[in-house]
Amino acid sequence: MPKEAKARISKSKAVGRRRKGDDDIKKLLSAYIYFAGDNRDKVKEERPGIGFGKVGK
Repeated sequence: MPKEAKARISKSKAVGRRRKGDDDIKKLLSAYIYFAGDNRDKVKEERPGIGFGKVGK
């Protein structure tokens, strides 16, 4: 005998989610992010034709 199909109840994607607000705790930046931000301009000056991805390396 074939199994009976169960009726699926779809849940709304909005259930259980909440919007991020200004009062949420933000993740701290790592030391590398600070280092990269400080040195990005130097690298761009040294190599003006370099692409965005290569600057990060």
